[in-house]
Amino acid sequence: MRPIRVAITGGIAAGKSEALAAFARHGAATASSDAVVHDLLAHDEDVRAAIRARWGDDAIGNRARIGDIVFHDRDELAWLEQLLHPKTRAAIDEWLSQVDAPLAVVEVPLLYETGGEERFDKVVVITAPSKLRRARSEVASTRPRSP
Repeated sequence: MRPIRVAITGGIAAGKSEALAAFARHGAATASSDAVVHDLLAHDEDVRAAIRARWGDDAIGNRARIGDIVFHDRDELAWLEQLLHPKTRAAIDEWLSQVDAPLAVVEVPLLYETGGEERFDKVVVITAPSKLRRARSEVASTRPRSP
């Protein structure tokens, strides 16, 4: 039996990860698009080769360096998204096809921007006041980043 597929989306630091954890605590199968992206950046040889060719060896496995590049240049962000989004979507779709639970919940930050909403039965949008989101983003930016 196919699980009910739920996407969690929302802005940066709105609380998507906490909502995903709450679903997991209640028995849902869960996955995070961000975790898939981190895995691709760390382990996918095609992704690593493309990044090396575009930005050099110092960008390999260095999310802070990649962030510095893409968050200051829309063209570079678009290039990275074209590289990662199809692979991320394929990995999540593969995971969804193997879920053996009544409920499968996926955190997808750019759900509507990538046209991904049609792959899910329900969408949960997480919001938070802008002041709280800014405070969370500032705290998150001071944490060390893992590759």
